[in-house]
Order: sequence, then structure tokens, then C-alpha cells
Amino acid sequence: MSGKTNWKVIKVPEELHKKLLALARKKKKAIHMIIMEAIAFHREQEKFPSVKEDLPMTDKISWYIFKLSSSVGAFKEHPSLQNYALLERTCAQIQYRLGVDTSLILRYAKYLLSHNDPDIRIELNMATKFVIVEILNKHLIIPSKKTSEKK
Repeated sequence: MSGKTNWKVIKVPEELHKKLLALARKKKKAIHMIIMEAIAFHREQEKFPSVKEDLPMTDKISWYIFKLSSSVGAFKEHPSLQNYALLERTCAQIQYRLGVDTSLILRYAKYLLSHNDPDIRIELNMATKFVIVEILNKHLIIPSKKTSEKK
């Protein structure tokens, strides 16, 4: 091949042409490059259909784990009624949306409000780790040790 591109004309509805043109301008790419990227994306989705299904749940789980960790960290740094209320709201969201019991975290946090005890901080950390593991076990496929040893 001589490196020269042979061009062909295709018919597309005017509305689609407007969208392609707008996207090409926005990305500063030629229209044919936008179409090539769309085809490549479509092919990937066909090859790995479970990837697009898994991403939303993975994203949701990682968000709640981050949110819980941040809420617990903020509360431990400054145990106040305001931070307790924020932690309580996060725990309620996790319990309702992910179906994981977070009552142990709230029990230790409430106790920490009135007793600045390092042992209670450790227990709060342990309870938080336990909830995170429960979230992962409930919503992600984590092979057990026995399953991975068989391979």
C-alpha cells in the first residue's frame, strides 16, 4: 500500500452529522477519527460485556468505602456531635443502600464522644475494617482461600 488513504462517502442523517461535527470540534479531531473511536469502543463492549456491568457496582462500592473511611477519620480527629451526625448519616446510607450492618461503628463512635480512650479508637478502627470487609464480601466476588488453593 502506498500510504494514501482512499476516501468514501457515507450517508448519515443530518442530526447525526451535526452531533459528529460538534464532537469533532470539541475534541479537535476529524470526524472519521470520532467514528473510529466509537467503533473501537463498541467492539470492546462486545468483547467484555461484563466489564460495563461491573463498573457501576465497583464504583458504588469504592465510593462508600472511601466515604466511610473519611467519615470515621474526621470523627476520630475531632469527635463532635456534628461529625457524629455526619458519620451516622454515612452509616445509614451504607446500611440502606448496601445492606451492611454499621451499628458497631456507631456504638464505638458514640462511646468515643464521651470517653477519649485510645482503646475505643482502636475498636472503632476494627469495626470500620469489619464493615469494609462485609461490603466487599457482599458485593464483590472474593475467592475464599480454599478455592484459590485448588488452582
